[in-house]
Amino acid sequence: MAAQLGFGLTAGIIAGAGGGWLLHRRASAHQVEGVYRQLATIAMAAAAFAGAEVLGGNGFIAAFVAGLAFARVAANECKDVQDFTEDEAELLTAITFLIFGAVLAGPRLGNLTWEIALYGVLSLTLVRIVPVVISMIGSGTRYETRVFFGWFGPRGLASILFALVAFEDLHNSTGELIMDIAVWTVLFSIFAHGMTASPWAGRLGRKLESGPADMAEMEEVPELPTRRGMMQ
Repeated sequence: MAAQLGFGLTAGIIAGAGGGWLLHRRASAHQVEGVYRQLATIAMAAAAFAGAEVLGGNGFIAAFVAGLAFARVAANECKDVQDFTEDEAELLTAITFLIFGAVLAGPRLGNLTWEIALYGVLSLTLVRIVPVVISMIGSGTRYETRVFFGWFGPRGLASILFALVAFEDLHNSTGELIMDIAVWTVLFSIFAHGMTASPWAGRLGRKLESGPADMAEMEEVPELPTRRGMMQ
């Protein structure tokens, strides 16, 4: 644990602070412009992750710390890369799901058992919805709103990631079972949340618009600060 944390922090600070400092200097000298300033931030994240993994640290901690360090030493660069990195994240997410379907899900479609199916359904319903509904008691929102929030917690990238970590560490039948459960839970989530998102959101929106103006859901709240706003 110490190695994972220590090397992850070290790699993240070096890649984020060092890369941010270099990028800021070169950009100020007009030697790096346009898309290359944006691509540099992705390169720093990749360098932090790879460096930590080579040293025996945690790559995800390194990438996160690299972002914090980059923001401290090159805040002016953050304003120009936010939209680009978010678009890239959407692209990489789509590619990840494509690979997930082709490489992980495809070979395991025949491994479904009633126990796996039951857990997948419970994971998307009771396990997710009940804690959310309980946590929103006292919020003044409608019961349907609370269930809506609880239901739309898709199982996706995080489930795939943690399942892969467990699978790589275990290398036994338990790891195979964890991967089967994760694959089928994510598949259930893709179809269940994908098919219900638009119709339920539209239905709930219409009900809220036609309801009393003093409902908790209709109260104005301060706009949440965006990453770009926090950098200004």
